[in-house]
Amino acid sequence: METILSLTENHVLADLHAATREDAYRDMLRHAVSKDLLPAGEVDAIFDGLLERDAILSTGLGDGLAVPHTSCACLTEVLLLIAITSHPIDCQSLDGLPVFLFIMILVPKDQAELHLQTLAHVARKLTRPGVREALAAAEHAAEIAHLLTDS
Repeated sequence: METILSLTENHVLADLHAATREDAYRDMLRHAVSKDLLPAGEVDAIFDGLLERDAILSTGLGDGLAVPHTSCACLTEVLLLIAITSHPIDCQSLDGLPVFLFIMILVPKDQAELHLQTLAHVARKLTRPGVREALAAAEHAAEIAHLLTDS
């Protein structure tokens, strides 16, 4: 699967300064718009989709990681957005710990299998020894992109 392999520094917000989960999502979506990765007119619908998913079960998975995800009619391929904050955010994570690493997954509407494949791919990447620690220590978008695309 090629999803993360196409990740570039444009997909990374290395200095997220949000105070809440909602602020983090909005900042990540604004960043994507500023890099021409998303149309500005779709931000509200995507934001609502992310919150709807979080209402079902927190996407704060634990160990400082959140993987918010939703689908969007405006996309024709998977879009991954990465954000790291030096001030962890309470995201009602499953383990109760605050989040420092956000990996947002946006998939084309009606692509449930692709959605699941992408979630599994991200999980495999992040369970490799040392990856989360290296991401936490990374300071630049290019470095973060490299860590997630390095095989």
